[in-house]
Amino acid sequence: MADHSRKPSKLTIIGGAGGLGSAIAFHVGLSGLFDEIVLIDPARNVLATHEIDLRECFVGETSTRVRSGLWADSSGSDVVLMCTSRTGAQVESRNDYLHANLALVLEAAENLNRHAADSFLVVATVPLDVFVMLFADRLGWPRHRILGYTYNDSHRFRWILGKALGLDPARVRGVVLGEHGEGQVPVFSSVTVDGEPRVLESSERDEAASLLGLWYPCWQQHNAGRTTTWSSAVGMCRTLQALRGGGPEPLMGSVVLEGEYGHSGVALGVPLKPAADGASWAEVVELPLEQEERAAFDQAARDVRALYLKAKGAKEADGDK
Repeated sequence: MADHSRKPSKLTIIGGAGGLGSAIAFHVGLSGLFDEIVLIDPARNVLATHEIDLRECFVGETSTRVRSGLWADSSGSDVVLMCTSRTGAQVESRNDYLHANLALVLEAAENLNRHAADSFLVVATVPLDVFVMLFADRLGWPRHRILGYTYNDSHRFRWILGKALGLDPARVRGVVLGEHGEGQVPVFSSVTVDGEPRVLESSERDEAASLLGLWYPCWQQHNAGRTTTWSSAVGMCRTLQALRGGGPEPLMGSVVLEGEYGHSGVALGVPLKPAADGASWAEVVELPLEQEERAAFDQAARDVRALYLKAKGAKEADGDK
């Protein structure tokens, strides 16, 4: 049984000057989940202002301490969040950020092994399924200490289901598995309304699937040069709460599979059971899938594996073997 009283003392956010990293620092800091938050980013001047602003906003709200730091300051972290990214360009797919973010991931892996090798790593840099695999390869840590952030996929599915069913999304639950991207697999067989299973009509499924597929193109068409921030900050807090076994939502994440769902050596989004230590996940939860859902999951596995091989090829082309 999870120890709900355990309070991890230190969280490090890589990319703390960015919109996502700073939003997470704000929301998680107010939650009081950690005693200390360390923000790391090359933009030291921005970090300095974040430190001042957050320090003042936490007064009277939480006992969380926040400070800017360097990689050496990540030592002793219970959790490290990898949020740094070069995602300003308008793209058609999250996978298009592979080459832009590859060097950031390789640098982070080197520094993690040097300074925070005993931490739990949460990856939010896209394409995150591939980067979970690269981190696993580079770090050599047990797979239970690496997780890709996928909470938004299932949470967004709730909003979309509410729209398709004409219901308050708060009443609806549903799980999304697979790739954090085009290969996402909405598990319609998991949908519940008010806690009771709900079988959707074909028209309702079609509308929900269409809305889910259109979300990222719709976001990108605005060409705002930013990723989701507030929703991801809330979701990251929920993920960290679930990791500790005391959150209101189940733990979801992209992890390297070892036989679960019929796949090995590939990272995909799945439900997870948190470990009793509150700082790792224990096992993959295998949901029963319909034939169409299983086929979509298998295709996502093939696509992610192919992109991972592409990333490895890019490393070797740069002379990094």
